[in-house]
Amino acid sequence: MVKSKFGQLIIHILLLICSAAMVIPFMYMVATALTQDTYVMPYPPILIPKSLYLGNFIEAWNANNFERYFLNSLFLAITNTILSLFISTLSAYGFARFNFPGKNLIFNIYLFTMMVPGVLNIVAQYTVINGMHLVDTYTGLLLLYVGGGIAGNTFF
Repeated sequence: MVKSKFGQLIIHILLLICSAAMVIPFMYMVATALTQDTYVMPYPPILIPKSLYLGNFIEAWNANNFERYFLNSLFLAITNTILSLFISTLSAYGFARFNFPGKNLIFNIYLFTMMVPGVLNIVAQYTVINGMHLVDTYTGLLLLYVGGGIAGNTFF
């Protein structure tokens, strides 16, 4: 009984140390972003700033058309999520509930595509998207994002 409590204490201490190792750099990043002199790194490092300065965020939002980039990312993320969930759910339902010719072969192809690193597909994906004249379009990006996630989403 004493041994297991001691072991749990050691595990909790290790978890606290690991948590601090993860949280402290994030806190330092936020503190640096909220300080007025961003190019000056204070010594000793500050984890909690004395005053909050949001000017850096306002400047970043107004510079270089950031609002458009943010809205593009938001649109693509929402559309990708909806399409991926819809298509993957239909695909998973078909695999789970129906028996059809080639079911095992198609499912094994799904699994195989999950084993191929995405970096190996970049040239082939670009060639296909370029051939369809979809480079620099939302449709091209959505085809890549949704198509790249269907196998994993269906499996899980």
